[in-house]
Amino acid sequence: MRWCNLIYLRAYLNENLGDDLFVQIIAQRYPKIDLQIFASDDYPVKFENNVHFCFTKKEYSKLQNEVKIYDNLRNNKIRRKLLPIFFRPDFKKRREIAKKADINIYVIGSGFMEGGKRGFWQRIEDRLYFSKKPYLLGCNFGPFFSSSYKKQYEKLFSKAKDICFRDSYSYNLFKKLNNIRWESDIVFSYNGNVDESFSKCNEKYIVISVVNLGKDGTINPNEDLYYEFVSEIAEWFLKRKIKVVFVGFCKNQGDDVAVEKVLKRISSQLIEQVEIINYPQNNIPYILGVFKNAESVFASRYHAGIIGMLFEKKTYFLSYSDKIVNVLRDIDENIKYIDINKKINIKVEDFILHYGYCISAERLSEIKESSNRQFIKLDSVLK
Repeated sequence: MRWCNLIYLRAYLNENLGDDLFVQIIAQRYPKIDLQIFASDDYPVKFENNVHFCFTKKEYSKLQNEVKIYDNLRNNKIRRKLLPIFFRPDFKKRREIAKKADINIYVIGSGFMEGGKRGFWQRIEDRLYFSKKPYLLGCNFGPFFSSSYKKQYEKLFSKAKDICFRDSYSYNLFKKLNNIRWESDIVFSYNGNVDESFSKCNEKYIVISVVNLGKDGTINPNEDLYYEFVSEIAEWFLKRKIKVVFVGFCKNQGDDVAVEKVLKRISSQLIEQVEIINYPQNNIPYILGVFKNAESVFASRYHAGIIGMLFEKKTYFLSYSDKIVNVLRDIDENIKYIDINKKINIKVEDFILHYGYCISAERLSEIKESSNRQFIKLDSVLK
């Protein structure tokens, strides 16, 4: 018999491989549980059959039109005060679903970053959601810049049924709350299908994930240096007749654009040995298969590093965020990485020869067990 109540899975759906992996892993863990997702059924990713979208394509299009009309009405400062985003049709619909749900699950990753003043209506929005006592999984907190921001979330988090962070840094910020835990990233628990057809058609290759440093609308002064460094990594292997596969995790955040900027810097004589694989044009099992059989992984995307370690690949970390660094420290404090937000002061060959990390089978086993413990509270309810 299938679960008869409403389970609302709140997730960040933006055709991002890491975030979509969260949804897929939860769906596979609870195959008899029907999960409701706030999205249209034409979302270009096929999850498990127990994942149900709240809207048909037609319904979602209508909602988007209503949102557009509402946003157009908020075209000056006075109207934005009279018509707060709290009452926008999509926000109202989300609250309605969360209110009706018997269980609210929120899998968010980096969802609690301070990005400006949180107004009255946003605080009300958060209070209403947390009053439903949600289960929060796979998250980290920050970056944040003010004590008031942390205090606001301390009050909100205290209302949740369970919160499991993916790093000790976030946990230590709120460890005095009795509903706070910390375990390894959810993706380490993946045990679903892996499509290895790519490796059957290719000889030795490495995988490089590239991130668009301007994906959040910011200007990074080290952007050109970063793309140049990645192109030099690629050329180092190409000159040794080792194929280079670029994997884009999120087209909507410009990973494909970042790859093109790297390719422009690679010698035309070597470019034929390069292949580009983007998500979601290629599905989750296929991309995981590409990682599983690579010689090594160069990870700018956070979850590229997690997947590299999951398959015990020699993994290189090019960090653009503290969230990566905090998780790496929890796994092994001896992991080396470079910070691509700063000037890169290492030669490519030195990086390749000395910065690769090979996780031990024993440590990976511990991390996988920890990752599965993320679900210990949900398991008691849904299994």
